[in-house]
Amino acid sequence: EDFANPDIPYMYHCHMLTHEDGGMMGQFVVVDPSDVAAADASDFAAPFPVPAHDQVTFTHAGGAWNVYTVDGKKVANGTSASKQFTLSTVDWSDGLYLFESHSSSTTQRFAVHH
Repeated sequence: EDFANPDIPYMYHCHMLTHEDGGMMGQFVVVDPSDVAAADASDFAAPFPVPAHDQVTFTHAGGAWNVYTVDGKKVANGTSASKQFTLSTVDWSDGLYLFESHSSSTTQRFAVHH
């Protein structure tokens, strides 16, 4: 009944090794719904719009951030004290990108489809 555990993440993956190598493998944490209401929304990163076309806006806790292709190539990085910033995606190829945000208290990763 209760799979919530903030310390031990669950893993998802595709059983085709070439897919796993291409980014179809990751982890997620299941939290108790009663704990989510108490959480500060500024601690969570979120990209929009998804899919991105000419630009993507990130809302995150602030701090260092990176954007990678699914094969690990870094396409953008920086530091933002602001809770929100926008990146141009005009030069990005179609595909899946991973946004990683590092704050003093957490590291979060989100997928962005372009």
